[in-house]
Amino acid sequence: MLLTALLSGAGRILAGDPGVGSTREEIIARYGETRSVLSAGPREILAYPAGRVILEGGLVTKMELPPPPRAPALPLAVPTPTPAAQAAPSPAVVRPAAAPQDVWYTDYAAARAEATASRRRILALFTGSDWCPGCIKFEEEVAHHPDFLATTRASFVLLKLDFPQMHGQPPELKAQNEALRGRYGIRVFPTLMILSADGSTSVKVDTSPRPAEDLTDFFVQAVDDARRGKSQKSGWWPF
Repeated sequence: MLLTALLSGAGRILAGDPGVGSTREEIIARYGETRSVLSAGPREILAYPAGRVILEGGLVTKMELPPPPRAPALPLAVPTPTPAAQAAPSPAVVRPAAAPQDVWYTDYAAARAEATASRRRILALFTGSDWCPGCIKFEEEVAHHPDFLATTRASFVLLKLDFPQMHGQPPELKAQNEALRGRYGIRVFPTLMILSADGSTSVKVDTSPRPAEDLTDFFVQAVDDARRGKSQKSGWWPF
């Protein structure tokens, strides 16, 4: 199995598209510097705006990135332009579309503004991205899963509040996250909280055991139960 994966990755490298079996250096050389890096033992997650790459022992085991745009091949010979061709205007340059942004906000003020403007609530994830096994598993299997995003983004603005131990943070981001951790009494990671747009009302997502097909289905159910339960109790949840 490992040999097959490595050979498959080698085929992609020869063709110019890094894939399974590629090295960390080949990924960065093709896609550029990462937005963030999560690590736990031999495993690393390279996060880009358009997706993620998961590595084990320095080799890619899973690609969740679309192929990067390629430059057009140059012709073997460039003909001498005729006067008419010289007078013709240059064709417009077609530039690749900008990569989509990460759906998880990290700026609480920006998340609040978006929640207010779109009449949604905030789903806040308190996580330890580089040391907490449950947090790393949530990031790998749930946070960017299409099913989870499809069933949460219609009702929520997603906010990730990270508390790394092996990687630094900008001082203002660290202070923001610590303040919110104290405000909502967070002691366990990962924790999901549903907040009103102004942050004045909150409910913790219950993650006690429940029947589920997989981890993504488990969290989809848990978030939806918290959403509907709060609405039934107090009526402040307007969806």
